[in-house]
Amino acid sequence: CARCIDACVSVMTPLKHETLVAYGSVAESEGREVRRWRPRTFIYAGLLVAIAATMVTLASIRTPFEATVNRAPGTLFTQDADGFIRNTFVLRLTNTDPNPDPVTFTFSLDGLEGGELMIQSVDLGSNETRTVPMIIRVQPSDDLARTTNIEITVESTLGEIRLPTTFKTGADLGS
Repeated sequence: CARCIDACVSVMTPLKHETLVAYGSVAESEGREVRRWRPRTFIYAGLLVAIAATMVTLASIRTPFEATVNRAPGTLFTQDADGFIRNTFVLRLTNTDPNPDPVTFTFSLDGLEGGELMIQSVDLGSNETRTVPMIIRVQPSDDLARTTNIEITVESTLGEIRLPTTFKTGADLGS
């Protein structure tokens, strides 16, 4: 509370002595020049500015929803009766936007020529999470690789997230 400094000054002044307790640096007490701007001051200021800039940048590019895509357990791929190769995935969506109005999410497929993405649009309220099945089908062809890198794009009025995954085919199909 620093009352001891005031008490010490009021006691020591009548005795014609300096106070025993004071705020100051070693340089001040030794009578040397006091440097207010040291290199450490500029380094700390620079670090604080860098941290603040990083936080502002991360906050500005944040997408207010989360999405993950994983292969459905149990099957790598399936060949349907019509000849199409099918991969089944599980898509998990979480709307982290605080706005209570529901948000509609739509999906698109990139990286698989002729691929059909079978999933309906999803409406989520604030802080709501939903797991939905997603099927990707493609007609087999000679230029279809065993493993093809694809991207699922999740879009809404809140932004867009691109989710990388792979499309698998059988050993006897593709190269």
